[in-house]
Amino acid sequence: MKLKFFFFINIVALASMNFAFSQPNMKGQDEDTDTSKQYAKYIVRPKYPINLAFHYILIDNTKYEQVLSDSTKREFERNMTYYFTFYSPGSPVDGFTKLRVSIDSLEYSFKSGNDSVYYNSQLDDQVPPFNIPDFDISSVILGKDFELLYSPYWDFGKVQGDNLIAKRNYINDPIEGIPDPIRKYQWNFQLSDDNLGFTVDLLKNLIPTHSIDTHLVRNIPFKFAVEGLSFYTDSAKVQLVTANSSKYVLSASFDHFIPLQKESVIPGFLTFVDFEKVDGTGSYTLNLTPQGRVDAGELNLDLNLQFKDRNEIIHEKIQKHSIWQLIKNYRI
Repeated sequence: MKLKFFFFINIVALASMNFAFSQPNMKGQDEDTDTSKQYAKYIVRPKYPINLAFHYILIDNTKYEQVLSDSTKREFERNMTYYFTFYSPGSPVDGFTKLRVSIDSLEYSFKSGNDSVYYNSQLDDQVPPFNIPDFDISSVILGKDFELLYSPYWDFGKVQGDNLIAKRNYINDPIEGIPDPIRKYQWNFQLSDDNLGFTVDLLKNLIPTHSIDTHLVRNIPFKFAVEGLSFYTDSAKVQLVTANSSKYVLSASFDHFIPLQKESVIPGFLTFVDFEKVDGTGSYTLNLTPQGRVDAGELNLDLNLQFKDRNEIIHEKIQKHSIWQLIKNYRI
């Protein structure tokens, strides 16, 4: 009897081992077979209480270099500081959250060689330097009001609003609109969903749909706008790198870029040029509290681009550093 019981126990043990080793590893699970390891899980979610305004500053630095086939070089550095405010006017509808956004003010500086220009929209005695083409384009979104929609999964949905739609329609009106196709393209891009979303959306698709731990690395789509072009990556790697009682930090990195335009407008060219290729690296960090207040974001881009205008090959190097920071929130 004891012998039979011994063989029964061994058969059960072997069957259990075979079953355990035959199970496939599920996506998102830790590959360590030591089941004694248990990682704390965190629910990372933003919260936008009704009629609570959030006032942010966006500090954006761009260093630009363009080199032509004959080694002619064009360089500039641009610094822009936007102040913007948004609030949620009501409860989500079908899971979609609406934010009402206003671009309140702009501080702008531009330097190319020995030439420089500075403008601050909060200083009444300053005249906007609309004769500078870069300022003419960079200031398009100043003073604009619109609505930003988030999906139930906290990814950016779209931009809408009667004033914004009216402005877009005016730009493209065949009689009263902008006649110059280059300038029209630039204004349309500035007021596009891609550019406005990039400017005021701090979440940038980093919010997970379920609870996560600090060991899980997710692949997500990530989209950004830079110098009149929109880019998309389907393989940004995101991880919760900090999780404590005061803040959560999500960090994303990416090095694969898909352009969403086949042609664009670049400095020094009075025609559309063909986009050919891009490489580089990018990263984005999002800070929010466990209670859901979105405090800050930081973007770094280092891009090498190539364009073509007939027989001319144009190389561009763009370094971009953007910081979003919550200044205050208040009831309205």
